[in-house]
Amino acid sequence: MRHVTRHRDADERPAIVMITPALPFDSVPHAGGRYLLALHGALSNAGLGQVLLAPDTPSNRAAAGRPGCPAHVLVGPPSGDGVPVKAARRVMVVA
Repeated sequence: MRHVTRHRDADERPAIVMITPALPFDSVPHAGGRYLLALHGALSNAGLGQVLLAPDTPSNRAAAGRPGCPAHVLVGPPSGDGVPVKAARRVMVVA
């Protein structure tokens, strides 16, 4: 296994990865999305960079194009039918 190390530049902000089932946006209709958007704003004001990691679902693809949606990465289930792949899919659904 090859390891890759990346050193942060002095002027680069620390970053946080937040795992979420749904992406927030400016007019999000549910309390969880409003909370996540408020948390994102508070962390930004504290000088912390963030990236949201969310499942690649139709609702998240729609939210990704809405105004106010923060930087994010949509993650889809791995392809294949083997036991490790089925286990990974199950973990992604639970998370």
